[in-house]
Amino acid sequence: MRTGEPDEFALAQSGLLTPLGWGLICGPIVGTLASGNGQRRGMAFLAAALVCALQALNVFRMNETLKDERKKPFSFSLGQHDRLPAPFQA
Repeated sequence: MRTGEPDEFALAQSGLLTPLGWGLICGPIVGTLASGNGQRRGMAFLAAALVCALQALNVFRMNETLKDERKKPFSFSLGQHDRLPAPFQA
């Protein structure tokens, strides 16, 4: 089942995976520099929060590749009679 053009899907995946790769490479370096080798831990958390916000902005500005006519209706509810997956059942 094809849900979109392969070129559009590849472009969307690169938009997700490129920042992930850069984060894996640059994250420890930025964290070390921001924390001053453990002296200012709060700055490392601030840097992580800023990077998280930038990634959220990146995700929200991505374009949908699935055409409107191919989308299926979706509804979500956790009402009284909804069944939860097996690990979440009491």
